[in-house]
Amino acid sequence: MDPNPHKKRRAYPDTPEGRAKHAEVMREWHRRHPDWYRKNYAERKAAGARWRDSHPEQYRRYQRRHHLKEKYGITLEEYDRLLAAQGGVCAICQQPSLKTLHVDHDHETGKPRGLLCFTCNRFLMAKPKLEYFERAIAYLKRVT
Repeated sequence: MDPNPHKKRRAYPDTPEGRAKHAEVMREWHRRHPDWYRKNYAERKAAGARWRDSHPEQYRRYQRRHHLKEKYGITLEEYDRLLAAQGGVCAICQQPSLKTLHVDHDHETGKPRGLLCFTCNRFLMAKPKLEYFERAIAYLKRVT
């Protein structure tokens, strides 16, 4: 017997196949009950908007945490540890930023490398190959 009798049991196993079956069943249910779904969707959306409007700071924190996890696979605490390890400054220009530093990551592996200010992040995004930077250094040495 389940130690928690109030725990909701899943209708389908928590596997890719089970989640796909659950999604299929839910799509069919929503297709057969369009009015109920529309009405309740509008109510849920309005309730969410009221909560966001009355809790702006919590909502911003939620958005930030969700973005970091979805895009870079890190938690807000891991971001804060990276920031502290860099002394609160951009990893390239070593300047503090008034805005949140961007997570620089390897676009092939998705692994975070460090935190950068907007300008340095855009600079790296324009030409992410090392050979471009070597040529840029050689050019600057020649012209200065």
